[in-house]
Amino acid sequence: MQSQIGTRYLWLPVSIANYLTAVKRKKVAVVELSEKKALEEMVRYFKQDIRDGEYFDLFGVRYYPYYKEKLLPKLLKEKYNYIIFDGLKIFGNRRVDLSDYDKKLLVGSLKIWEAAEYKECIEQLLADGRREEYFLLAEYFERREGNYFKKEINNSFIQLPAGLNPFRIRRAEFYFFETFL
Repeated sequence: MQSQIGTRYLWLPVSIANYLTAVKRKKVAVVELSEKKALEEMVRYFKQDIRDGEYFDLFGVRYYPYYKEKLLPKLLKEKYNYIIFDGLKIFGNRRVDLSDYDKKLLVGSLKIWEAAEYKECIEQLLADGRREEYFLLAEYFERREGNYFKKEINNSFIQLPAGLNPFRIRRAEFYFFETFL
């Protein structure tokens, strides 16, 4: 599974990982691919130690804050049910081939002043004939914004739940996760 665009959306992969671990009882790893180092902040906040210089465990999920090329074969050997890559740009310089992912999430904002990059990514997916490979998720948006972008790019979006706590998944949020898992 791969999510993308902004590190400000790291809470989404963390939420998905915690849902899969706590509710579905799956073995999950989260790998940060961006240079933003958001997982390093989690290490400091939760007072975790990075084991073997590569990972830390939190609430049953294994987090890898530093991606190295040799990491993927190692992860596959660990027989995770899900490996979630966060922060990967789908255009430009790729570090990981996206073709083998079971689920791909494109996450962004539909707020008029923030939507240009998201719209550009979606248009590129459409031009490349790859749009159907992705679930489009957007943070909270007004109906007017959603309708505008639905008309502009002929796509609908799954709205991210407002106020989602990535470490305390509520039953009311199960449906959201099941829409793309």
